[in-house]
Amino acid sequence: MTPSAGQSQGVPPLLPGTPPSFVLPSTRPEGTAVPKALAPYHVLTVPGLYGSDDTHWQTCWQNLLPRQGVSCSRVEQDNWDEPDYARWATRLEQSLRDIHQPVLLAGHSLGAILSARWAGQNPQAASKIAGALLVAPADTEEHNGADRQRVADFRPLPTRRLPFPSILVTSANDPWITPTRARYLALQWGSTFVPMGAYGHMGNSARLHDWATGLSLLGHLARSRTEDARL
Repeated sequence: MTPSAGQSQGVPPLLPGTPPSFVLPSTRPEGTAVPKALAPYHVLTVPGLYGSDDTHWQTCWQNLLPRQGVSCSRVEQDNWDEPDYARWATRLEQSLRDIHQPVLLAGHSLGAILSARWAGQNPQAASKIAGALLVAPADTEEHNGADRQRVADFRPLPTRRLPFPSILVTSANDPWITPTRARYLALQWGSTFVPMGAYGHMGNSARLHDWATGLSLLGHLARSRTEDARL
């Protein structure tokens, strides 16, 4: 049976180097724990191809988090249907310049690829990024669907370790990337790998809404960064 969007999943052995104590959080954040963890940071959502509609978890987070005292905004693009890497990267940079807190990126699909590729090419500019949640990254190299050529400008995929901690979340039946490829990217980028069950591409059609498990993952990332800063 396909799990519901709120159901907690067991996590198989993670990639070498990931914390052995890492466990997929419960789906409903307990009380104010997640907002409290996120409060020192600005959450910047990075949508992918065709953008994020009103039911997309990114849009829901932008509505939810400010009500909980967490700064949150979106990287806006002029044309969501015709992705151009240089233009999209410029918009990401512009968005970051307007933020005066450490940033947690929440990228989906091509937005996850944009985040990883830009950060790898601009490690100094990426120094204000505290971490990234990379959800359902679009495999622009091996995807053979109708939009393959539309995303050609986002090839090749980055292969170097990201200059900040990251969590890569993948779905077992994502048409844009196989679990094997997702695990490979996580290894290349130094990301904690979290398989989430079968939710398709985890975008507009997935109807994850507030996606509490994703928020818990983002909170985990924030807490780990805050604890590191105290050491």
